[in-house]
Amino acid sequence: MPLSVQDPLVGTLFDHRYLINFLVARGGMGNIYQAHDTKRGHIVAVKLLRAEYGHDPIVVQRFLREAKVVQSLHHENVCMFFD
Repeated sequence: MPLSVQDPLVGTLFDHRYLINFLVARGGMGNIYQAHDTKRGHIVAVKLLRAEYGHDPIVVQRFLREAKVVQSLHHENVCMFFD
């Protein structure tokens, strides 16, 4: 059975905006999903911190630092950072 079928977020609306379509990958800190941005009408990637790390301030800080770095990158082979 594919991982995305087992994932409880598939089919849910995250942050009142992103309709989670399927799980793309599992990373060290979080999971990456393909989602539909219902406000922009685009298909996007959404990376979410895994629940078991949500109360670890070091991991949360690392996750936020990664987001800031990605937001500063502008390259055709790197996803644009929106939110």
